[in-house]
Amino acid sequence: MRVAICRKTEQKDDHIQNCMEMYKDKDKEITFSFQQAEQLAHEYISGKKYNIIIIEIIMNEVNELEIVKLIRSIDKYVSIIFICSNYKYIQEAFRLGIFQYFTKPVNNYEFCLEFQRALECYQYDHVRFVVKDKEEIVVLEVNEIVYIEGYMRQVTFVTYMGDKYSVKGKIKDQEIKLLSRGFVRTHQGFIVNMSYIKEIDCDELITCNGIRIPMSVRRKQRVIREFNKFIAKEFI
Repeated sequence: MRVAICRKTEQKDDHIQNCMEMYKDKDKEITFSFQQAEQLAHEYISGKKYNIIIIEIIMNEVNELEIVKLIRSIDKYVSIIFICSNYKYIQEAFRLGIFQYFTKPVNNYEFCLEFQRALECYQYDHVRFVVKDKEEIVVLEVNEIVYIEGYMRQVTFVTYMGDKYSVKGKIKDQEIKLLSRGFVRTHQGFIVNMSYIKEIDCDELITCNGIRIPMSVRRKQRVIREFNKFIAKEFI
C-alpha cells in the first residue's frame, strides 16, 4: 500500500507525522511518500498512483484543490484526506468524493482513527486475485478487473488497461467470490464489474472503456436491479 503526504508546513510535535511513524513500525507493507502537491500531480500524469493521499489545503490557495480534481479524474478509487484551517472547501471536497476532512489543529486520536478506517476500507475494496497465466503468476486487485469471461472451463480476467489473464476453472466459482464486491452475472459466460458500466442496452451493456458485453434476456431485469442498487449505494 502506498500513501502520499502533501504538507505545506511542518510543526514540532506533528501529530500526523507521529501517526505515520507509528504505522511505519507496525505495518511494513505501507510505504509513505512526503512531497509537494505539484510533484504528486506530475506523478499521476506519468502513470504513478497512490492508495491514500493526505493533502493540506492552505487558506486562499486553490492550487491543491485543482490538483485533487486532476487526481480524481485519473483515479476514482484513491482515498483522499483533506487538512484545512477552516471549512471553506468542505462542499467542494465532498463533491470530489474525499474520504475525510480535518480542520486544524488536527486531533491526533481522531486522525489515527480515520487513517485506520481508510486502511480498512482499502483492504476491503482491494481484494486480490492470484492468477497463474501460463508460467506467470499475476496478482490482480478486484477494482482493476472490468469483466470475466468463461468458456470451456477456462476463465479470462480482463483489466481496464486491456490485459487478459486466463486460468482453468469455472466462471461460477468466480461469481461466488465476486458478487459481494460489486460484480454481476450478465450472461452465462460473463461477469461484469458494475463500477465500469456506462450504459445498459437491450441485449448488451457498454463499459466505460467502450467494451460491449452480452446480456441475456433472462438476466436483464436482475442486472438492472443490481446495478440500480449499486449506484444508490455509491452515492449514499
